[in-house]
Amino acid sequence: MQTLDGGDIQVVAPGGTVDAGTTAPTQVRVVDPETGATSFVAGGKEPLNLGYVAFRDGAISMFTGDSINVNSTRIFTQKGGDITLWADRGNIDAGRGQRDAVTLASTAAVYDEFLNFVDDPPISVSGSGIRTLAPPGVAGGSIFLAAPEGIIDAGDAGIESDAGLVLAAQEVANADFISAGGPTFSTVQVPTSVGASLGNLGDVSAAATASVTEATQAAAAAAAAESAAAAQESVGAPRRISVDVLGFGG
Repeated sequence: MQTLDGGDIQVVAPGGTVDAGTTAPTQVRVVDPETGATSFVAGGKEPLNLGYVAFRDGAISMFTGDSINVNSTRIFTQKGGDITLWADRGNIDAGRGQRDAVTLASTAAVYDEFLNFVDDPPISVSGSGIRTLAPPGVAGGSIFLAAPEGIIDAGDAGIESDAGLVLAAQEVANADFISAGGPTFSTVQVPTSVGASLGNLGDVSAAATASVTEATQAAAAAAAAESAAAAQESVGAPRRISVDVLGFGG
């Protein structure tokens, strides 16, 4: 499921599970009609066409009654969109796909010699897991994951955010494969006695947001203190100033 020109992706499965891709995709034999070369692709689709991806501007949100499994594919936003995943009674698993490095091209559009719009930069995608990506010049997107009764597992594929990252769960697994470019609050511990449900999203989100805000304020305070210290050092100790009066006018 993908959007190519600025659309959001919203998935709601209140009584079930979301699987971004099968753990053992069907291999389909493909023959090039010109060269006769044979290749095998997953389910008849190229890697570009697998997973939940917002290629241009766009966010992804999923709310499920059970688990969200990425398996061997991906949940990506590629132009600064946010990702929000809520697994009410299950787990969120980022999958076992390849954790390839991804570099996006500049966002500059292409125009012809008459200044007519031709195209955006070419669409491309590689790697697996849960990621918000942003090319140069675009603000990165944040990730908010909630599994109030379960586990958030970064798996082998990993979880990566270009901006903030908030995880709310009973447990976070494979945290070595989690990274963020902004304030990160690793875990909001959700008491099972609360009876967390979709209706409690606001409570958990508020707690997570407060933690991110606190981290941001602490970082800003540290930066301000460092800047003030540097300024004081550059000014140095007060110096004596000599003044000669040359006249009183008139």
